[in-house]
Amino acid sequence: MSEMTTYPRLLIYGASGTGKTHFLGTCPKPYVFDFDNGIETLTGMGVPFQSDLYEPLDLGTWDRFDKKLRNFEEGRVAGVRTLSIDSLTALCDCAEARVLSLNKHDILHKEQSDWGMEISLIEQVMYRLNQASKHYHVVVTAHEQLKEDLVRGETFVVPIVSGKVLPFALPKWFTEVYRLFTDRTKERKPDYKMLTCADRRYSAKSRLGGLEETDVPDYGQLLKRYIIRPKSEPVAATGG
Repeated sequence: MSEMTTYPRLLIYGASGTGKTHFLGTCPKPYVFDFDNGIETLTGMGVPFQSDLYEPLDLGTWDRFDKKLRNFEEGRVAGVRTLSIDSLTALCDCAEARVLSLNKHDILHKEQSDWGMEISLIEQVMYRLNQASKHYHVVVTAHEQLKEDLVRGETFVVPIVSGKVLPFALPKWFTEVYRLFTDRTKERKPDYKMLTCADRRYSAKSRLGGLEETDVPDYGQLLKRYIIRPKSEPVAATGG
């Protein structure tokens, strides 16, 4: 049994169709900040969950998200054990819309200062998720992209998020980073997998210990194998 000061914070990234949203359905009692409008996946799984749709380009979305996230930071969302964001990629679009609206700019006239504010908003969210993990499991999905590291002269697969540096720096805010991918069985059916250990091309890591380099993308199964007991157990009041 491990004792942690917070619950795990998971970053799950991969291409479309690799089971990122499906992974959320394997988490204990999830609430989904649904920025990708893909919650039908969980409905089809028949698992209990809570969610709200957050339209990234709606100018009121950021305020709604900010208010709800504050409730999670304070441990005040009842009936939920997992805070999940699907996806961070779309949340970055929301942050961009927020900044451009505040600065009275449009996407065709985006300035360097807009980029700085946008990245700062996303980094603030990362710190707030750290606070929320004192009360809840945290699982964040992201889409992936090929990105060249000009210093190393190599190409890597990284999450799609704002800026040039953040895609490479993002894993530092998470205790677990898994890349989801899909193979095919002999019968040509999808075989969903996750990479838990980094190599020269992909970011991945785990502090849970004992995971296979390529493991089954099922958080519930991981928790059965590796029991986690934070020092601060969640105490959720009514509201949300």
